[in-house]
Amino acid sequence: MREDALEVLARNRTDLLKSISQNLDIEEEAGHYLLSVESVIRSGIDYQATIDDLLCLKASTDILKRTLSPDELVDFLERTESDVERTVPRKKPASKPDVNLSRVLSGMMSDHVWKDRIKSPDNIGMAHGSWPSIETGDEYHYREHHPFHEQVHPLRIQNGITGAPTYESMLFEKYFGHDDTPWWEDDFHESMAEAPEEETFAKQAMKAEDAHEKHHRKLNSPIYKGITKYNNDTGQEETIYPFFGGPASKDVDNPYNHMETMRLYDYERWKEEEGTDMAALEEKFSGLSEEKKERAMQIQHFKDRMKALRGKDTSTSVINPIEGFTDEQIQEFIDEYGPEAAEPYMTRHSHSMGWDTLMKGMYFLKPEDRTRILQHISDHDTDDGNKQFVTLSDGKEFPISRLKKNLEMNAGAEMNYITRGHKSLSPNVPATIEDAETDSKYIGDEGGIATALNAVDIPITDSDGKVTGVKSAYDTLLERISKAVNEGRETGTEIPISKLFPHNEFNQNRINAFAETEESLAEAVSKHANESNEADLDREGLLSLIGYNDDLSEIGIEDHPTLGNAYQGPLLEREQVERVLDEYQKGVSLGKQSKDIKNAYKFLRSGFNPPTSSDMPDGHEDHHIDMDGKKRGLAHMMTKFLTDRGGLGRDPTTYLEFLHHHHMYGDEESLLGQMSESMLEPRIGTTGLYGGLHATKLQPGFSTPMTALQILSRHGVSRRDIDGSGVAGSSHNNYTDELSTLFPELMAKLHAELPTDETHFRDRKFDRETSADFQQFHPYAAVGSVVRRDTSLANRAAHSNRMMFALGRMNSPLNPPTQMTYSYLDLLDNPSATSSLQGLRPLYESSGVDFTDLLLHLGDAKKEIPDVEPGGTDIKRRLSNQINDLQEQLDRVKQMSYGRQEADVALLEADIDEAKTLLEQYEMRQLKDSRNLSLSQDFSEKLDADAMASATYAREVLLPLILEKDPDAFNTGNPVQALANAMRLAHDASRGLAVDPNHTLETIGYHEKEETRESLEQKVGSRGQTSPHRKLATALRDKGVELLPPDAETPSDEEIDRARNALGLPDDELHNAQVEDLLSSLVGPTKASTFGQIATMGEEIHPSIGNMFSEFKDIGDFREHIDGFEDIPTRSKREAKAFNTGNTAYRSLGFLRQLARMGDMTAYGLGHQEHPTPDKDINSTSRERERHKALSSHIFTFDEGQSGPLEEASAGSITKPVHGKMKVPIRPNQEMSGNVAVPVHNSGEMDHGRLMSPSIGTEYGSRGSPMVGQNLPDQQLLNTVSIPWLNEVFKESWTNDLYSNPDLALIPDLQSNQTRVGLDGTLSMDMGLDYVGKMLKGELPKELPLIDPLHRIFELEDMEQLRGFTGEWVVSKYHEGTRVKVKRKGSRVDITDEDGEKVGVDDSMRSALRKVCERDYVIDGTIVDDELHINDIMLYEETDVTDLTTRERVKLIRGQFDSHEPVHVPSPESIRVTDEVGFEEAVKDLGGKGQKLLLRDAKSTYMKGEERHPKWVLLAKSEERVHIPFAMEMDRGHFVLHLPEDLVKYEIVDNEPVNPIAAIGSITKSDYSLRLADSLEPYWRQGFNDMLKEELETKTVDEADWDEDKADEGMTDERAKRIQQQSAGLLKPKKDKNLLLKPKETLKALLTMERILDKLEKATGSGHYPMSGGRALGIDVGSDIASPRGPTSLTSEHAVPDWDMKERPEEDPEKPSDYPKKPRRKEKNEEQHDDLEP
Repeated sequence: MREDALEVLARNRTDLLKSISQNLDIEEEAGHYLLSVESVIRSGIDYQATIDDLLCLKASTDILKRTLSPDELVDFLERTESDVERTVPRKKPASKPDVNLSRVLSGMMSDHVWKDRIKSPDNIGMAHGSWPSIETGDEYHYREHHPFHEQVHPLRIQNGITGAPTYESMLFEKYFGHDDTPWWEDDFHESMAEAPEEETFAKQAMKAEDAHEKHHRKLNSPIYKGITKYNNDTGQEETIYPFFGGPASKDVDNPYNHMETMRLYDYERWKEEEGTDMAALEEKFSGLSEEKKERAMQIQHFKDRMKALRGKDTSTSVINPIEGFTDEQIQEFIDEYGPEAAEPYMTRHSHSMGWDTLMKGMYFLKPEDRTRILQHISDHDTDDGNKQFVTLSDGKEFPISRLKKNLEMNAGAEMNYITRGHKSLSPNVPATIEDAETDSKYIGDEGGIATALNAVDIPITDSDGKVTGVKSAYDTLLERISKAVNEGRETGTEIPISKLFPHNEFNQNRINAFAETEESLAEAVSKHANESNEADLDREGLLSLIGYNDDLSEIGIEDHPTLGNAYQGPLLEREQVERVLDEYQKGVSLGKQSKDIKNAYKFLRSGFNPPTSSDMPDGHEDHHIDMDGKKRGLAHMMTKFLTDRGGLGRDPTTYLEFLHHHHMYGDEESLLGQMSESMLEPRIGTTGLYGGLHATKLQPGFSTPMTALQILSRHGVSRRDIDGSGVAGSSHNNYTDELSTLFPELMAKLHAELPTDETHFRDRKFDRETSADFQQFHPYAAVGSVVRRDTSLANRAAHSNRMMFALGRMNSPLNPPTQMTYSYLDLLDNPSATSSLQGLRPLYESSGVDFTDLLLHLGDAKKEIPDVEPGGTDIKRRLSNQINDLQEQLDRVKQMSYGRQEADVALLEADIDEAKTLLEQYEMRQLKDSRNLSLSQDFSEKLDADAMASATYAREVLLPLILEKDPDAFNTGNPVQALANAMRLAHDASRGLAVDPNHTLETIGYHEKEETRESLEQKVGSRGQTSPHRKLATALRDKGVELLPPDAETPSDEEIDRARNALGLPDDELHNAQVEDLLSSLVGPTKASTFGQIATMGEEIHPSIGNMFSEFKDIGDFREHIDGFEDIPTRSKREAKAFNTGNTAYRSLGFLRQLARMGDMTAYGLGHQEHPTPDKDINSTSRERERHKALSSHIFTFDEGQSGPLEEASAGSITKPVHGKMKVPIRPNQEMSGNVAVPVHNSGEMDHGRLMSPSIGTEYGSRGSPMVGQNLPDQQLLNTVSIPWLNEVFKESWTNDLYSNPDLALIPDLQSNQTRVGLDGTLSMDMGLDYVGKMLKGELPKELPLIDPLHRIFELEDMEQLRGFTGEWVVSKYHEGTRVKVKRKGSRVDITDEDGEKVGVDDSMRSALRKVCERDYVIDGTIVDDELHINDIMLYEETDVTDLTTRERVKLIRGQFDSHEPVHVPSPESIRVTDEVGFEEAVKDLGGKGQKLLLRDAKSTYMKGEERHPKWVLLAKSEERVHIPFAMEMDRGHFVLHLPEDLVKYEIVDNEPVNPIAAIGSITKSDYSLRLADSLEPYWRQGFNDMLKEELETKTVDEADWDEDKADEGMTDERAKRIQQQSAGLLKPKKDKNLLLKPKETLKALLTMERILDKLEKATGSGHYPMSGGRALGIDVGSDIASPRGPTSLTSEHAVPDWDMKERPEEDPEKPSDYPKKPRRKEKNEEQHDDLEP
């Protein structure tokens, strides 16, 4: 039974509502619904719209962006015939804004993993020394890593050569150029290289900046001239500087004008500083020439500054908040903030290199001056014309423009790195020089009025006339319009007017027409506003809307064109309107200069990719620098050091949010702006500094940037119209400035000129969007859609996921991928069997993502699956409806109770499964059948080639260099180290392909090359046929109409009419323009015919198609013939193509179009004149009809003067460029030639990398040459490397040896930030490889540790339980704070903590440490509240004093050191030396009020190599938590705690330790050991729980008989096969009897593990590393170190626990143990510690 129109409407309405509720296929269902609505309308059925209809209409029109609003559609459904006659004017439909999601969501903050965790600095003085940071913790997903982390940010990562942050290498190259001097070494002067020939970046930048300023000041550019802005407070126009320029400095020699002069100025200051020993340096460099000596001095200055910036020191100064104020200003300040705010206060200034210091180029300024600059910005913004200079501590003025330039050239490159995709490097296509005349169709005033209204603030006053705030003129006008049109309506029933609207004469008529059909004026105005684009509001419309004539005279009270009686007078005052119009003029003027401003910015913003010399405007050539033989922009240096790896793939708003919080100094508003409903509202006053970082896009419908913020924004850019296609979405056309691509050489040509069949062999048809989802990326230009949501976010995620599965990044390093790369088809065909996807599948399944949705998200084949198959079969929609219907039936049946219920449920479930299977098969078929799939396969092929190239580069270039430095770097006998070094090698190899020019490796990619091929004439001639071009030329010569060149340069109307009529073309604007262009191009008499005329000639043109044209011989007008074709709706391009192929007329025109694109045209004097193709709905054959009518108007011409006699014309071979996929050289990104390699192993490490500890790595010099270094960080994030890659580099035998080594079994399965799921607060496994690696190497600490006491007592009486002391004591206060080691060497003072990390202190402390003692020293101290208390001394002058007794060391300190605030030398108030008689009294005097005391045996030495001293005791009250060493074990059902002086055994009852007994304490009747054990419970409780769990798990197995023959019963064939497959064949469970399995699976594995632990325990010796299990879950010291009990007589030299193997001629001989890597003096046979080294 056939459905009628209403039944179809009801069904489609139900389907759409279901789709809306499930958020599935809404767009398709909306289309079906609207078609059924139209059918009802056409049928004339009287139908009343329901509530469901209103919802469906609203959803449909919102989604599909139809012309009609929901209300209009309801009108169509409800209106009468008379209503239909009264239509709304449609002559000039209002342009609707492009409501794409990327524009609507431009400023919305993304929901990232660091949300609500980003920290702000404590104060402004410390801010410039810090980097953006987060709250860390095990409870978070990304626990510690973020884009600015020192293991993530390329400039903060430790350089493997210098051992310093990479930014130091960048700055050295910036100021010293390609200087090969090893500047990082202490004795760099001994290897001084010759000065580089090329002028340094800093010097060239100085010249470029001066040339730029001189040029643009002559042009009165707003960059330097500034713009005027109305000041509401003063009522005056004031100059502001919202760009990087500013007023010229009064001091032409101001050292702060340029980066280079700032360095030299600081260099001279450094020479005079207290810490610079110029005499020593003169002597050190005395052997150098004067030129080299000066350069060495400057390098030393650079090194000293970098060292200070690496540290954590501070300085303190007094700030007077009212300094420079007048008395009146002081009183105003006190009235507003209170008298306390006017008091001077102390503030700290960080010496460290923070984000502000680096990015704003403040590293050669004093710390207090950096604070002054930030404070100035916080107080005065950056653009105020009266606040463009900051007075520094030296009295000189620092120009804000210097800060702006520095940030512009640095932060843009950083933002690009953080936001570009994982597979993209830095921008590598020449930047676009914009041209207002050719880039786009926009003239520059669109949206100007709305922008001006938003820019003008109108005061808000209270009833007394007092100003209480401001509101924009836009909001004020909108509010007054809403109030006027809603006059008389009850509160709560007002119709909101959401935005302004055009109001010229046409739109006035439109509003009045709506008013006739709507219930009220408010509804009419609201409808018009909703359907209009406010960007179309012009000056005429604004004045008429507000109530003014063109001359600003008021209109009559009854003369308003649309508001009628609602109008009661002008909606804005005249003065306000004048300000709006003035702002409009300024905005339009600025908008028309926007391209010039953006062009002028390119010298700062571009890195490798400045505009080509041929594109640069006159006078711009010397605004750029020359580096490595190429023109570069001033962002070159920063870009260079961020281009050796793929991006982080984060949204720009995430970057902005980090910076926002980093620039908050206690207020909600930061220097960048203020958060408002998940959006960052820019701080307009700092536009000149931060404007380029804001995510400011043009609003929908606006086409031209008219504010400084819009002009500076990198977002919302559009390609320019180089081919006249109208693709430019706005006049923001600097698209290539931030474009990254894998084929830069070809892409540069595509953006300059699009190829055609006439100019190129196009094996692949390339355009500027080719492979946009795969091989090119723009971080700021994505456009959103309903299907893809915010495309910017979707593309980044897709790039990350594509690289993740393609390279197996989810796999652990212990379970690496077994293929070099994986393609999309691998994922599509068999995801469960693809090892790289083992981690991916549970990830998307756990988050509820359907596998098909994942594939659509990647977008390799399609981003959406159509409901309808080619041919019209409605499979997806039908199956989806069937599944929903069956599910509803199943739900109903399950709620019922009857006899056949169980059977019916089973049948329905089977039917659902069958329908789902069919649906999945359809979806999989769609995902395999796509044109996009070829682009995905091309990318996979390139990725595989690049991975192989990186392996080749690693094997041939890097591996020999590394093995020369360290032959054991990849020794599989140390598998953890070998694996870490192999992963670092892969990382470095991929970096090398990005920067090293000295190789000849190739890839498979898109490229262009010259090629010679046969012409069409030669091809058909070989078959004995005549060239179709010759036949076409003959037909035109014999039957074409003759055209003559015009008499004048421009054809007359008469000449155009005559030629048009001869060609049979219609008389309209497009055809007249076409003919005019044709006539203007003629050089002599020419024959011509349209395609339609040629078709009606009936000639045979090409033998292969026969006489196709014969059926049209008698047709008069070919256009009319086409116009008669039936309009048949089609649903896809494929259906349209099928229809066209079956239509002979269309095929004929298509053949002629192809003939025009072939290369033999010129040889036969042929030419081709195109006719524009109409832009209509692509899914209708009406579009095909119109397109072919336009095609019939194309014109062929024949000029025998060009070809010569036709009988003699001939087309030989054709040589021209070919575009296609081919072998192409891999070149460094900065060369912008050939192809760049995909960052295979050097991207995505923040998300997918594992923390490893390689011992050796490669860095790249200033010219890209590799250098091997061993100064690597303790840990770094590295990606998993595949088995084939390792085989390719090291050979398969090496890989087998590595993964068969049982020591790898000790490594826990490391988690990356991305794979870490199910966080439960347990300890992170990130430290696993590093921890186990240290165990295997058995390393001792390389620094002399600061010693802590071994013992802890609660009361002095507890000393009776300890033995082995001499009875002489040093009693001192125990200071709780930061324990530090202080080294002084000459004027240098180094301060490190217990981990060897540098500790930052205030300048006053560092100065005092130089004063306390004139000699060199190494002391042990504690910092408490900015004061340092000296505890002990290890070195004095060049003498190791650790072998002196404590009494002697204290005497040395008190005799040779003097206290200087804030450094305190031990005094009688804090320390006593006593014997047994005075011991108790000394403790009583010093230990009041619960003071902790350190009790040291006066004859004990400072034991080197130990972290705990057995002759030192800490006295602390029982409530104090104090950790001391202990070990623990399980012993036959008891828990045993080994303390330094006793053993405590617990019973285990109900899994709890109870009833402790102390072995010695039970004999001595003392509870000391029990109290000590109880105080340590917080430290041993977790260990007890873990050991108990292990005990319980193995108890059953322990009691069972072990049958060797049955050991493998648990190893099924299936499990053995899976283990063998996952290990790439390396593990063979059925054959290898020594295979180590997971501990819980077999006792044999436990026994093997125990053997390994035994081996490790022996290897590590003294137990510096904690051992798990029953052996020793101890901390610091195991149970074998304890004080002796019983008699204390000395029976041998080693009877005391701190015997150090050193003879001494005095009692109680104590010798420090030998210490690793301790240097020895050659002239004396005496030990000397590392700390003596300078």
